[in-house]
Amino acid sequence: MEAIVQDPMDVVVTTEDHGIVTVDLDEIASSRPMSELPGPHAGIMASALDRSALLHSHASSQSGRGETTNSNSEDDESTTSESSAGADRSSEGIAYMRQPGTGALIPVIPREPKFRPLPYATARTGIVYDAKMGRHSSLEFDDDHPEAPERIYGIIQGLRAAGLLPEDDETPGSDFQLLRIKLARASKDELCLVHSEGHVDRMMSTASWTTEELLEFSRKSESVFVNDYTYYSAVLAAGGAMAAVREVIGRRVRNSVAIIRPPGHHAEHDAPSGFCIFNNVPVAVKVAQREWPDQCRKVLILDWDVHHGNGIQRAFYNDPNVLYISIHVYQNAAFYPYSTFGDHVHCGEGAGLGRNVNIPWLSMEMSDSDYILAFQQVVMPIAQEFDPDLVVISAGFDAAVGDPIGNCNVTPAGYAHMTHMLMSLARGKVVACLEGGYNVKAIETSAVAMTRTLMGEPPERLGELKPSLAAINTLQLVIRTQARYWNCLYPRASEFDRIKDLESDRLHDVIREWQANKYFELYDMTPLHIMNEDVSKSYKDRVLATPNYFEKRPMLVIFHDAPEAEADNVPSSNRLDLHKIRITDYAKNYIEWATKHDFAVVDVNTPRFLTDVDDTDEVNEARAKQRHAAAVADVAKYLWQNYLDLGDTSHFVFMAIGDSSAGLVRLLKQDNDILRRVHLVINFISAYSPLNGVMNEDDPSIAKTYKSNSMIFAADDHDAYMLAIKLKRKHGNVIRSPYTNVQQMLKEHMDEVTSRLLEIRREWTVQVADDDDVPMVRDNVIVDTAMTDDVAMSTELNPLDAFRNLKPRPAPRVQVQVQDQMAESMEAEILQFDSLPARPTNNANHLQSALRSQSPRKPASPKRKASSPPPLEPDLGDNGTITPTRRGGTASSAMSSSPRSGGRTSPFISAMSTPTTKDNKHTRKAAFRR
Repeated sequence: MEAIVQDPMDVVVTTEDHGIVTVDLDEIASSRPMSELPGPHAGIMASALDRSALLHSHASSQSGRGETTNSNSEDDESTTSESSAGADRSSEGIAYMRQPGTGALIPVIPREPKFRPLPYATARTGIVYDAKMGRHSSLEFDDDHPEAPERIYGIIQGLRAAGLLPEDDETPGSDFQLLRIKLARASKDELCLVHSEGHVDRMMSTASWTTEELLEFSRKSESVFVNDYTYYSAVLAAGGAMAAVREVIGRRVRNSVAIIRPPGHHAEHDAPSGFCIFNNVPVAVKVAQREWPDQCRKVLILDWDVHHGNGIQRAFYNDPNVLYISIHVYQNAAFYPYSTFGDHVHCGEGAGLGRNVNIPWLSMEMSDSDYILAFQQVVMPIAQEFDPDLVVISAGFDAAVGDPIGNCNVTPAGYAHMTHMLMSLARGKVVACLEGGYNVKAIETSAVAMTRTLMGEPPERLGELKPSLAAINTLQLVIRTQARYWNCLYPRASEFDRIKDLESDRLHDVIREWQANKYFELYDMTPLHIMNEDVSKSYKDRVLATPNYFEKRPMLVIFHDAPEAEADNVPSSNRLDLHKIRITDYAKNYIEWATKHDFAVVDVNTPRFLTDVDDTDEVNEARAKQRHAAAVADVAKYLWQNYLDLGDTSHFVFMAIGDSSAGLVRLLKQDNDILRRVHLVINFISAYSPLNGVMNEDDPSIAKTYKSNSMIFAADDHDAYMLAIKLKRKHGNVIRSPYTNVQQMLKEHMDEVTSRLLEIRREWTVQVADDDDVPMVRDNVIVDTAMTDDVAMSTELNPLDAFRNLKPRPAPRVQVQVQDQMAESMEAEILQFDSLPARPTNNANHLQSALRSQSPRKPASPKRKASSPPPLEPDLGDNGTITPTRRGGTASSAMSSSPRSGGRTSPFISAMSTPTTKDNKHTRKAAFRR
């Protein structure tokens, strides 16, 4: 037989045959004869009631003395300690609850354990449920609204079908079933612990509104509907959460589950939001903090609803005694509640700094593997260090498989395992309160699995766990941020601010500078200047080109991420040993192959993070990816309009590696004319790089063209295969690679790619062979294009031709003013040469054509100012060679000299100047033919 306090002034006695009798405590205190007490079991209740009477009398005497201070007397074990906020527990372990209104202390008598050596294991799990909460429904959508009454009905039916709950509300359950907890409506005073009085009054007034007023309020509110039962259901839901918490703290049940609606975690201080009227969990926690300040010193709220609990976070944002952890889909604030308040950098404020932990998924489709990893790496280490007295779960099931809103893949077993881990905290005092979940079957099976675990059943097996790269990246960001506040998390946050004050450089900028120097030495590649304020300064010196990029020959344009780096870092910090860092950039092998096979090459190194935008310790990966794609598209468009489209190249091949593919596809989608000009698009896509499509609703042929002229190598573990996404024509010619690492893919598929490039070169050779006006020029040799590529006839150029085809290495960083002067000088040189008498040669036509093909692409020079240096003119020496000179000066004063090329002058410097328009190009060609 057990005696407990169920209502403030009632004691409920449960007999061995599970009969329940409610007795008013005032009757006990007045010493009425037992025969006059109500109920059929008065005779067998004496001992329990006598103990209750004594406790009640003691509590009354304590309350009559008013507020007291804590007593440290070891002699008086019955002395209780009180606070103005609530009640305390005596040294005997009896909890006292202050009666609202009167302030009287009411004893809370724990249930006697069924088996004293195992008091927790033999205790029962409580359940809070009231069918009247189903009266809250949408007047406009009826039962078609996602937050429908069927949500709680389905869970109750599932629990009954599983044998965890009696078949009806009147039948008492067995010791192995859920114990029904009686609930009462939350009072205005309790609601105002979280909400403003105006908000409570406004919701209370809805009970008297007309149908038109209710509909108008619903349409104007943010994802909220009301009817004339809304307020009644909402105060029952808040009261249900309170009852579930009270029973667990009072040790009358070991844990509890509250099947309540409407949900609460979106409700703000002064407004309903996101299907939520009152914030049930914060109300229950605030009440517990007030009534049991010592038993609820520290509370953990774990919110696994797929949406961020903005209302809960705001309610405890500066409270050091409440730790709020939320695992939710964030999508860079593109997912409800559409606020950056749910990102990983919001960690609390004031005394509550570090007590707010957001784990914001950047995509949907998150699975058991991702949630379990989040628990193992973030949730449980922080929770164990926090060491709470009570755990409250905001148990939304809209991340479950099949939910129409969450679109995630958490299984019932996943929820059970998360519950099981939380039960290791706070000596098992766990309360689960229903939040979201809009697939009735999914929330039924998930809630049943969670409840079975609370009742002591081990969770089902999960199977193979393979966390997504997106989850791993998110968790690393969270750990790096939260490690400032928790000793259990490593590595610590980096010291970017301190390092930046020392004028440090980013490694990707240093590597690219080294790479530019290396490519200059190996392939004569020099920078193409990006003179556009809209393009990030991170692209300075990141676009390199071979000297022949303006010639009529096939061109390979490569867009690739910064070299891949692998390092062994110090486990306790972010510091790296440079000796243990290795970088890999297999794209250089493609550059080497292309230069050996007569391709012009433009290499565009695309930094993932933009120095002028992302120069901060806290980098949002999703935003950085979006900016990266946009920047790649902008740079590619600028190169096309100002360099590539102005040259004589007719056969373009675009290759994008890694995340750069998203930017290239974005460009081709925006400008279909570029796609029509490109002979081949090659993309190497990593596991989590997007597989975007190219299409035009007004021109269906665009998708067909992209499919025919593309090779899209996708990693073996790409989401397109893992999620069985149906690939369409717009995605291009997708080839599934057996490899997962992009650098490995580049190596293993090189033969396949180069074979296709050779086909394009052969097509170009045939096309060029039909054009006698423009010959091929290779290594200072004119090739007779009438012959095949393999047996080409060649004639050595005379010294003048050799000078024109000489491409000394220019300095990579040359000032624009010098470039313009050199371009004007070179153009004057060519025009003066046209006026010279023809030299006797067997290749006069080829010579003239070679000069036209090698001429720099520069617009007609504007009027020269008086102070401008005079142009270069050729000087024929005694041996027939040309020596560039300047009137009144020397060649060395007119040309730039590269220190790395031994002081050689650089006529090619003109090709690096500001690009020209097509009209100027054709004008120049006409001048050459005079």
